[in-house]
Amino acid sequence: MLRPILDPTPAEWISSRLGGGFGAACRTVPRGYAAYARLCHPAERDRGGWANWSEAAAETGRRAHGAMQWHALVGSPDPVNLTGSLWRGSPPGRGTLPSHSLAALPAVLGDHTSTSAPGSALGKATAGPTRRPCPASSSTRRACGIPAAST
Repeated sequence: MLRPILDPTPAEWISSRLGGGFGAACRTVPRGYAAYARLCHPAERDRGGWANWSEAAAETGRRAHGAMQWHALVGSPDPVNLTGSLWRGSPPGRGTLPSHSLAALPAVLGDHTSTSAPGSALGKATAGPTRRPCPASSSTRRACGIPAAST
């Protein structure tokens, strides 16, 4: 179970490691790691339920890969408004994660981090630059819906 950490002091190392141009991963993820994991938020289907990006790619006649972008994956030339999208459901939420996806994160991230606060997944996720990087492991690819052969 995730527990909020009210004291921001343990995460102060992050601010000096953020920056870069628009669209750069290091604007939201601190620089300094050997590898980064990408989390592809699921999209809600028009008929109910959730789809990972690999499933959405199959349903729109496209191929999932490590550099995919949602608008291109669903056939829209517009990354903001998603006009012309082939996806009939809702796009992935921005800044939110459905509870079923959030519940899976501690196990995936925990395999690639050291502890900072016992039992705290957020503590593990913000432990600082001494932890091991989270590579694009098979569990990360599964969480993102990317086939094992893709990178």
